[in-house]
Amino acid sequence: MTMNHTNELSPRKPLRLWPAVAIAVVQLLVMFGAPVVAPDAEIPIGMFGGVVGALAILVWWLLFSRARWIERVGGIMQSAELHDRRRHSLRTAAPAPGRRVSSASGWSS
Repeated sequence: MTMNHTNELSPRKPLRLWPAVAIAVVQLLVMFGAPVVAPDAEIPIGMFGGVVGALAILVWWLLFSRARWIERVGGIMQSAELHDRRRHSLRTAAPAPGRRVSSASGWSS
């Protein structure tokens, strides 16, 4: 019995997107629906729904998305970099109240 070996790559399976979409829909429903349904809740259900949903999407992306590992890790690293750049741009976009802009050196007191 002989085996035929070819140098062709096997076709990749597509990403599983439906779990992430389902998680995001449930996350939004909990974030915006819980305060309407239970406005006097003792714990902030909407806030916890957002955090749990974000963690669930992170777990899906790392373990169940069918993406290559370089894409999984690279996507998380790029998200962290974009978050850091956004924080930095917001921090330097406008002076704090009570501060004036100096033309020579940027911010001054």
